[in-house]
Amino acid sequence: MRYKKWKTHTNSSDPDIERYIVWLYEQEQKYSSHGQEQQRFDYRQLAQENIAVSKKNLQPFAPFVRGRSAYDVVLPWQVVLIFFILLFFGYFYSYSAIFFAILSVIFIFLRTHSSLSIDEHLLLTLEEAAWPSYTILFPILSGENVHLPYFDYPADKLQIIFLSEDELEVPEPAHFLLVPRCDISTRARLCNYGLLYATGQYIVVYEAQDIPDPLQLKKVVLTFAQKDLACVETFQFFRSKHFFAIENLLFPIKKTLHLKTMYLRALGGWDAFTMAEDIDIVIRLSSYGFSTELLASFTQKALPISFASWFYRRSLWIQGVLQAYLVGIRAPKNRKTFFLLHYFLLNLFFLYFPYFWCLFFLGKQWIILVVLGMNVLRLFIHAIRERSWLVFLFPLYWIVVSFAMIYAFYCLCIRRNEKTKDTTLTTTARIRALTHQQIVQPKRWRL
Repeated sequence: MRYKKWKTHTNSSDPDIERYIVWLYEQEQKYSSHGQEQQRFDYRQLAQENIAVSKKNLQPFAPFVRGRSAYDVVLPWQVVLIFFILLFFGYFYSYSAIFFAILSVIFIFLRTHSSLSIDEHLLLTLEEAAWPSYTILFPILSGENVHLPYFDYPADKLQIIFLSEDELEVPEPAHFLLVPRCDISTRARLCNYGLLYATGQYIVVYEAQDIPDPLQLKKVVLTFAQKDLACVETFQFFRSKHFFAIENLLFPIKKTLHLKTMYLRALGGWDAFTMAEDIDIVIRLSSYGFSTELLASFTQKALPISFASWFYRRSLWIQGVLQAYLVGIRAPKNRKTFFLLHYFLLNLFFLYFPYFWCLFFLGKQWIILVVLGMNVLRLFIHAIRERSWLVFLFPLYWIVVSFAMIYAFYCLCIRRNEKTKDTTLTTTARIRALTHQQIVQPKRWRL
């Protein structure tokens, strides 16, 4: 009866609308009849086991396999392998210079992102359709402000959960879960605790000060309707003309992930020891052959108000990328995963740290000209496309971010006892709230 009501309410002569209505109806029937309560109960029983490692009591709230976790960042055999790789490149110094020069050109000019887009008029037509249930997680670390953005989505289909190890007052209709403390404290661990109680068919994680596009959830659902996907990625960007907002002009690695809850549980949730849970999930999805899609929807990020805040946040992100690479490369399950891991790593080095290569090849002036020349040419192209000459601040930005990279290596290799601590705790408490700012789209976004 409800399906006939939707057909009558909407213009069913449009085949796209008809197809979406049928798909939404079928998903509602399928999801409600597949024993989701039993699946959630079974996963909770498996994920709530306490784990003792090196005399530490750990509660990752997810199935724990030490060899596939970032608990051990670098294994002994990886240290030996890295040593011989560096020795090889050092011995064949000239050939290494040619190799990296070619890679520099490839990663600067052949990095394209194709993304889907959803017509907002279509969303208005499907306003009364049976939208699936959605769980939204807000992991709140100590000192962060609580902010609930607006979502244009049926309220009875939303489950909004704030998670923290401290008591919080949260706005209605959100729920609050107090996460038990243990020897690790990461966003990923908080999210794992929320996954135990998630009832939505889809799940997404936002940070405390994020302001997503109000229609983002509906756009994501219709993207899932077009293909058999496990994950839909959406863009993140800074809204201000602040110096560090020029990072918008680089194609970002970091994105917001919308996942099918059943697939996330099949993966074993998030790795509670990682500092880049989004990249870790993308790599693991690729390992098991799950498909992802990129959607042209945007989440506005809070800008750091100080250099120290940005510095620690960026070094934490770099640590997370390196962690994800070192964990994923231990046993890549297919060629796609192998290339994806190296894509993340080489993207990190070539597009964010060109001065690193200049120091590495200090005796080869020609490769310095190639690496810097290619990056300057790319910036000039961006300046024309984006109509913003702020991109020429990147040479200064590269200097600053190189220090963040050095600090990330230091934390990852030397201060390993603090590898699970979020180093933004002391600074994110002072990040400006964006509650009174409206979501805006970037003026021009080259995909």
